[in-house]
Amino acid sequence: MINKNLSMKVLQLSVFVSMCFTALAAFSCSTNEDCQFHVYSRCSSGSCTSCTTYSHCSHISGADYCYTIDWFCHIPCSGNHNICKNTLTYCNTNMSPPYCRMCINDGVCSDLYGPGAKCISAHGAAFCGLCTSNSECSDGKVCNSRFQCVPCTATNQCTSPLKCNTATGKCVECLSNSHCTNPASPICSSNICVPCTGPSQCPSPFKCNTASGRCVSCLDNSHCSNPTPVCSTTSYTFISCTATTQCSGSLKCSTATGRCEVCVDNSHCSNSNPVCSTSTYPIQRGHWKS
Repeated sequence: MINKNLSMKVLQLSVFVSMCFTALAAFSCSTNEDCQFHVYSRCSSGSCTSCTTYSHCSHISGADYCYTIDWFCHIPCSGNHNICKNTLTYCNTNMSPPYCRMCINDGVCSDLYGPGAKCISAHGAAFCGLCTSNSECSDGKVCNSRFQCVPCTATNQCTSPLKCNTATGKCVECLSNSHCTNPASPICSSNICVPCTGPSQCPSPFKCNTASGRCVSCLDNSHCSNPTPVCSTTSYTFISCTATTQCSGSLKCSTATGRCEVCVDNSHCSNSNPVCSTSTYPIQRGHWKS
């Protein structure tokens, strides 16, 4: 039995030595309770580290002592893998008596933790988990520090630029129109950025161009004023006039300023107001200069 146990330990050691461990920051913690790992059960200077006495293992369910040869919390499991799940390990029934050990391959994890579970190397050890990044989680969930896909509780947990809908626990495209930066889909509807379809959807003073689904500055000249009195029919932005035909009603285009004015010369004035001011272009009362 001793030889069998020794052979198993040598096998596990050789597997871990050959692993290329992921260079991640250590598990952060405030107290030992935050360190629910058989290999890292003690909170020291804000990081989970190995035990040195049983008091560093007492918060872990089932742990009976700190194994000071390998510095981990010894957890007897009697062939019951559920005992080991809290520490992301598996019950090694090849040992006598069986106890919780870190995984050595994906198969061990998927068999015990379900489809998608794998043996994840991190912080100089290995853990059964489902993910190492949010991209491996579905349905808007995030990957937490224990390699599990869980609902989000804050936007900083989501992959940018996604936002956390705390009501549903899902990372979504938007929570408000301000999160929709693509001009072609400026409206947030059911947490998705979509084109606008009506005038009331765009934030003031923008207007909805229903043909393009974009929120624009203007749709016609009535939305414009000097010094940019014309609504561009291509960009739907305020522009200067270049010809009188662009101005509304009887207004004339001052090509010198790009403004639509009541007049640009005296020919646009009536007898009661015969003079066109050359500075501000309003029609003024007065007489022709001799």
